[in-house]
Amino acid sequence: MKNINLSAIQSEVCAVVFSYEVDEYIMEYTAHGADRLLVIDDPAVKSYSTERYLALLENLAAERDQNIIMIEATDFGREFAPRLAKRLKTGLSADCVGLEMTAEGLLLQIAPSFGGNYQAGSSSADGHGAAGNF
Repeated sequence: MKNINLSAIQSEVCAVVFSYEVDEYIMEYTAHGADRLLVIDDPAVKSYSTERYLALLENLAAERDQNIIMIEATDFGREFAPRLAKRLKTGLSADCVGLEMTAEGLLLQIAPSFGGNYQAGSSSADGHGAAGNF
């Protein structure tokens, strides 16, 4: 993840980990700003399946009423984030380089535009459901 200040979110930050036989490095997520870890440690996630992972995270988001979901800008994230955003009926800001909170409490997602020559900020109308690649 780029240098994103998670404390700007002013909310609990949960990291979701899909894994089987989770290793000892899992706690590094808390060292990087996660307040809570949600670990799906199950043989069913041993092999990557877009549909399986989407269903799991879609259910978690519904159960926990998540406002913001951040997904790393890896090959996985670039495949996964747009599909999740569609399922959650929300927007997507890809390749964000920064986050800010507005005075109104909305998450402002900053991403390069016009070939990287400019940076633009965007937020959802109600401040909820933004998913992004970082």
